[in-house]
Amino acid sequence: MEIAAYVLLAYVFIGLATVTKDLATGGIDRPFWAMRPTLAKAIFIILTWPMRSIVATQIDDSVRSYALGLVAPICQLITITILIWGAYSAAELVFDNIFLQLVLAIFIALVGVFFVMPLGLLIGIPVSLVLVWIIDIFLPRKKKRIEKLRSGGSFPTLLSASFASFTRPSK
Repeated sequence: MEIAAYVLLAYVFIGLATVTKDLATGGIDRPFWAMRPTLAKAIFIILTWPMRSIVATQIDDSVRSYALGLVAPICQLITITILIWGAYSAAELVFDNIFLQLVLAIFIALVGVFFVMPLGLLIGIPVSLVLVWIIDIFLPRKKKRIEKLRSGGSFPTLLSASFASFTRPSK
């Protein structure tokens, strides 16, 4: 039961970090919701932060694309969950008072983020490569789509060729 609380807390923390990053972004790179931010929009972003990674990897509408889009959020969630679990476990060893444990766990997590996140990124690269390799084995690309991409060139070329086939008069 405790691990579910740590996972939920990590999910909310990553969502808060996403909102903070979006609000700090300036100029043309700022997301549309952050132009006129409201509390409801911020809560929506906190609850749906994994969707950005899933949408960013959408090449086509296949199960493979969705599976590849889930790799990054899962790795982020695991890293932050381990950090929170470690911080609270270390605080439990030092204090018996719940309030002091919470304060120490927050301090350890805030300090630990500067050490754990770079290490988490370095450790996450081989883990995500293994996950992508497993996804590639169980959900291979379709050969027709690969052949079309190789023979037809770029996407605009394929698009214009398919459009030309629809507009050509039939004999």
